[in-house]
Amino acid sequence: ELLVFARGGTPDVHSENINALLTASTTFMKYGAGPGIDLKLDLAPTLPACRVDRAQFNAAILNLVVNARDAMPEGGEIRISTDECAQPCGDLESPAERWVRVRIADQGSGMSADIVEHLFDPYFTTKGDAGTGLGVPQVVAFMRASGGSVCVSTQPGAGTCFDLRFPAADHDA
Repeated sequence: ELLVFARGGTPDVHSENINALLTASTTFMKYGAGPGIDLKLDLAPTLPACRVDRAQFNAAILNLVVNARDAMPEGGEIRISTDECAQPCGDLESPAERWVRVRIADQGSGMSADIVEHLFDPYFTTKGDAGTGLGVPQVVAFMRASGGSVCVSTQPGAGTCFDLRFPAADHDA
């Protein structure tokens, strides 16, 4: 998966039910979150399918869960939610009319504006020698390859929220 990201290889894209992917990887995400972290899923009852690479989707979600865990050394809650929305985030231009949002929110330390400014830069890390600085850029590359977008909202001391927005598969029809 890292080689596909680094080389810009062709992802294995299929029409997928995002809720089913999240539900199937719950045990893995809980393991990644570790003890002291309460992982909650709040999934919309119905969502359109999205065209994604299953392995890259799982890697992106796990990466954001691990980052959220690291932002909460004293423990806390990570909430993963889904819903349908009418637009991408950021300045992405797309003809898609329906979008699926996956939100990963934590109660962690949040980030300063200086950190957010470099958050998407490859090799930028706040974890010192324990980090590679490739996690968030991998998420961004995956979202771009999926035709989607990534937004982050954060405030020091108040946690961080990543929104991943995927165009609905019916856009491709």
